[in-house]
Amino acid sequence: MQQSENIYKTPVIILNGFLGSGKTTLFRNLLSQSKKKKIPVCAIVNDMNKLDIYGKD
Repeated sequence: MQQSENIYKTPVIILNGFLGSGKTTLFRNLLSQSKKKKIPVCAIVNDMNKLDIYGKD
C-alpha cells in the first residue's frame, strides 16, 4: 500500500481538568495567541456553563 504525499497533520489539543483548575484561562490565552499569530482555530466546546469564554474584541 502506497501512502499519499498530500497528507496533512492537524494539531489537536484536548483540554480537560477539574473545576477551578484554570481551563478557561488557558483556553482564552490560546485563542488570544492564535489570533495574534493569525493561526486558524476550530474549537468544539462541550460545556454547560454560564461563563462566556469568547469575550469581547
